[in-house]
Amino acid sequence: MRKRSRRISQKKFEEKEAVLRAKVQNAIEILPKVKISDRHLDTLARTILSLSVSTRAMIAATKVSKALAALDGRDQVTDEDVEEALDLVLGHRKTDRSVSTQTTRKTTSEERNQGNLGDAGGDSKSNGEKAREMKNEEIRSTKIDLPKTKK
Repeated sequence: MRKRSRRISQKKFEEKEAVLRAKVQNAIEILPKVKISDRHLDTLARTILSLSVSTRAMIAATKVSKALAALDGRDQVTDEDVEEALDLVLGHRKTDRSVSTQTTRKTTSEERNQGNLGDAGGDSKSNGEKAREMKNEEIRSTKIDLPKTKK
């Protein structure tokens, strides 16, 4: 009886794998033909530059947008592709607010303006690390609104 259920499970797995393999193969063929509009490029650029993130993120987000469209069998990038690409490319900058991050002392804007980041709860972080954390917090709190598509 166990062997039969294994064969059934294996068959289902093989079927799903075959579908996924075909989808990826199709995406590989479509990818060179995928177009991204100037409006979508502008959205990516404005978002990434407004967050003061490396311009490499722009290149990555463009490639991811195109790959997502190709995986869906389309030759044109959509707003949803751009939004998901930004989430995938910049997602590592988002963190779950755990107890340990909530107990860390926040610096005031006055301290940041004076360049005096002070002692953040007794930790031994450098000013560069503290500045990076502040920038990441700013990015996490930024909501990305894409312009509506004209139909």
